[in-house]
Amino acid sequence: MKVPGANERALQLFEKACELDRDNPEMNELLTFAREELKEDSHVPVPAEKERFEAMFSWMKEGGSIFDKLKLRYYGPDYRGVHAARNIKKGETILYVPKNEIITLEMAMESPIGALMAARNFRQRLISPKHSFLATYIMQERRKANSFFEKYIDILPKAFDNFPIFYTQEERTWLEGSPFQDQISEKIRDIQQDYNTICAEVPEYRQFSLKEYSEIRMMVASRIFGIQVEGVKTDGFVPYADMLNHKRPRQTSWTYTDDREGFIIEALEDIKRGEQVYDSYGKKCNTRFLLNYGFINLDNDANEYPFTVKMADDDPFAQQKMEILNTTHVQRTFRVQVDFQEAIMSKFISYLRFVEFDENIALLYQIKGQW
Repeated sequence: MKVPGANERALQLFEKACELDRDNPEMNELLTFAREELKEDSHVPVPAEKERFEAMFSWMKEGGSIFDKLKLRYYGPDYRGVHAARNIKKGETILYVPKNEIITLEMAMESPIGALMAARNFRQRLISPKHSFLATYIMQERRKANSFFEKYIDILPKAFDNFPIFYTQEERTWLEGSPFQDQISEKIRDIQQDYNTICAEVPEYRQFSLKEYSEIRMMVASRIFGIQVEGVKTDGFVPYADMLNHKRPRQTSWTYTDDREGFIIEALEDIKRGEQVYDSYGKKCNTRFLLNYGFINLDNDANEYPFTVKMADDDPFAQQKMEILNTTHVQRTFRVQVDFQEAIMSKFISYLRFVEFDENIALLYQIKGQW
């Protein structure tokens, strides 16, 4: 027989109390809320997954992290959300993670293999240096018998098939005709190039396969925070903070504070107990969300489409137009948003008019102030 936990016992006592005053609407409403909350909090599709997170939470508390206003709910395998454990007021600090529990870029560059990479000036030479250094740190720590960050690394993703660069050939065919295909291919090429560059000069790196490097690098890109520690801009992994799902407009704000020597998240509005607590990943097109995070927003006002405008091959004023634009390119790409108030839209329309202009070229020079 399953032994009830503290929450179950508390609910049983409350149910007995409600029986003494069955006609009290406020008590009945609170009882219904408590039952629903316990049901949602107790839903754990993969028990082993919760065990890993509980181990990480214990490690974090021992290290000085504070997150008693938050709780984790499990919606399905590899799908979770952070919720308010109680009513939260605007301006409250809801998460604190001390510096010693944050994995920074500097730590990655000082690691055994990271130091070899830094000595070869890879921070300036790689396409994505910070992602490569931090991925290298994680891959090294995964191989350690007693890593300080073992409990945190243990909860990091094990599956990466939601990232488009890992789509199967069949899944890629679903994107036929979309310019997104080119972005996927470019990302794959960039990762391959950085991996080859590192392996060519740091033989020790070959212990990491291209597959592992690709997976961890994408995971890095989707989870790290850009922070400033003691006046130095850096990037890093922040346990628990990286589990908040995305939503706009912003519901919370985050920063590293030198006064408290740690990372904090504060509420920008009141959040009711049981509601999900969100972070904002910024105003991005769904192509960026899908490519770098593995998801899309169904209602996204930041979606863009790349329109390429090319001067006609038989345009008699092509040379003069390129002179005025101070360019040697006959085409230009605009990432146009659906919002007509965005500045890019006026630039796009203006460029179209300029390219299509076929009357008195002197007027164009006059407008530019070169007449």
